[in-house]
Amino acid sequence: MAVDPGLIEWARSEAHRLRTLAISGPVQDRMVVPAQACGLGSAALEFLRIHASGSAFQSAAEAAFTLRVANVGAGLDGAAESLDAWARYAEDGLVGAVSDDAQARATASTDLMEQVQQLISDKAVHPAASVVLAGAALWRSSCAPRFSRATSP
Repeated sequence: MAVDPGLIEWARSEAHRLRTLAISGPVQDRMVVPAQACGLGSAALEFLRIHASGSAFQSAAEAAFTLRVANVGAGLDGAAESLDAWARYAEDGLVGAVSDDAQARATASTDLMEQVQQLISDKAVHPAASVVLAGAALWRSSCAPRFSRATSP
């Protein structure tokens, strides 16, 4: 899934702005209080919340402000690094990338559900057949990792 180049450009520009603020006189002279740092970085935090929700990029940016409250410059720099890392990730085409294993599972699940639909439509088939197939598919997807084959000692 391609990312709009404008988003990558904005992330890089915002990272530059945050780094410039981090080394500015008021921040370095501690005239900017930690509570203001979140305001200065709020656009970056919101951007990552929208475009990288639940990711390590978002977590790292949030942590930059919560873990470094005494050092506003370090918090701003940490958020800038998260934006730059996201931009590199997006440029490498990894945003929205799905592993082969996940793609195979999704395809198999779709195939099974199509079979369930066919069974439901076929009046010659007992109604429980579709329920059994759907249940088996759901059980397999939710329990398989826990019940993997292992050799006993």
